[in-house]
Amino acid sequence: MSNQQQSQRQHQQYQQPQPNFHRENLDRQRPGNPQEHRREFLWRERVKLEMQVQALLALLQGLEQEYCALQHRKASVEQEKPKLVAQIVLSGLVGARSLSAERLYQYRRERLMQEEERLGQAMIRCQNDLAGLHGQIEVILLELSFLR
Repeated sequence: MSNQQQSQRQHQQYQQPQPNFHRENLDRQRPGNPQEHRREFLWRERVKLEMQVQALLALLQGLEQEYCALQHRKASVEQEKPKLVAQIVLSGLVGARSLSAERLYQYRRERLMQEEERLGQAMIRCQNDLAGLHGQIEVILLELSFLR
């Protein structure tokens, strides 16, 4: 499985709502104070959202590590550039133009650029989702403060 598919699958896993019909039915069946029920529900929701935040932070950390590794690969490809230029000059002097080294360099450079773009988009998506989750948590905390 490619890194892109794996990161998309991880990204989707934390977003999928986990239905808990049993717990919701218990809330409806239990007699008692509706405010207390609401407080318990909000507390559970907050915990669930905080767990999603933790999963997102772990995913973001993994993406940052991938990005660092990508930067190292990118630097090593750039270090090959002088060697490639020397090969091109020498093959031009000899009269036998060898394009395979140029093509390989261009291909690797293009792949690195695509990977960098993919990682950047995934990191932005995670950061946006984190901001949304933090907003939801703040709303829950505000409502909890009104119920006290």
